[in-house]
Amino acid sequence: MPIKLDLKDRRILLELDISARASDTKIAKSVGLSKEAVAYRIKRLVSSGVIKNFHAILDTTKLGLHTFRIFLKLQGITPVKEKQFIQYLIGDRRVMWFVSSYGNWQYNILVISKNAVDFMDFWHEFYQRFGLFFEDKWVSQMTRMVHFRRDYLLPGAERAEPLEWGGPSSNVKFDDVDLKILLLLSKDARASLTDMGSKLKLSYKTIGSRIEGLEKRKVILGYRTTLALENIGYKYYKIHFQLQMVNKEKLKLFASFLSQNPNVFVFDEAVGGPDFEVEVEISGDDELLEMISSIKLRFPELIRGYEILRYVKEYKIDYLPDYTGLLVR
Repeated sequence: MPIKLDLKDRRILLELDISARASDTKIAKSVGLSKEAVAYRIKRLVSSGVIKNFHAILDTTKLGLHTFRIFLKLQGITPVKEKQFIQYLIGDRRVMWFVSSYGNWQYNILVISKNAVDFMDFWHEFYQRFGLFFEDKWVSQMTRMVHFRRDYLLPGAERAEPLEWGGPSSNVKFDDVDLKILLLLSKDARASLTDMGSKLKLSYKTIGSRIEGLEKRKVILGYRTTLALENIGYKYYKIHFQLQMVNKEKLKLFASFLSQNPNVFVFDEAVGGPDFEVEVEISGDDELLEMISSIKLRFPELIRGYEILRYVKEYKIDYLPDYTGLLVR
């Protein structure tokens, strides 16, 4: 049974989405509640299981890291062995995201590496352990992710500016202190400056200054929540579009049209991926198919076909797995 959210809860969730480090005072001003009421409601949203965690969105490409994606379909695997498979991926420090799905693929995995050779070290080790059970596989390299705010939480909300990961690589200087701060924020985006300073034996002013610098250099893109969507009556889907007669102008129009939909959560691009990838959080199959019908109606000559995946269980999300040996200095 989904948890019923009132208007204030939805406003708070919207404020936290992409701005999860916003203070209780700032959120209180936006939603028209006292600071204490906001703190209580956030605590309740966490304890009831609506909010699973708060995490920083980090552009790891600026740290010299690459992200590789694996889609897998398994065969002949026993429940015991599949449990070992799941635990292995959760425990591997190179895995940043791992989810199960319905559709043509059973699992989707994101792995960070310093280069393709390093990724192959992971792949050979992984394949040696579980390759016997791979019915099909698909590996690609992520090049771009565009994160949209969950505007569906508050119907009528003005579409916020998205956050973009990837794009042209750039050399960003960072040191061990920056790295330790990023590791903390990737696990808990609402950690206070005082608590972080205590853990790192630094002043809160130093921590605050470092975070501001990382934000300015676009290493930290934003801070958002991970929601237990099933607890609020939503489901998580991915659509792979196969396109035809594509040019830059048509693709720009297509992306612009989709970006206006409040249920669109992420755009993905990958070398070796589909022509266009979009992730959607929506109430269910009927509404999703309605959305796809409207897209096909708007762009009948562009869409050659599509594939739908429903993401079922998110086992791991960590924008900076604690595997610092990967980072290029």
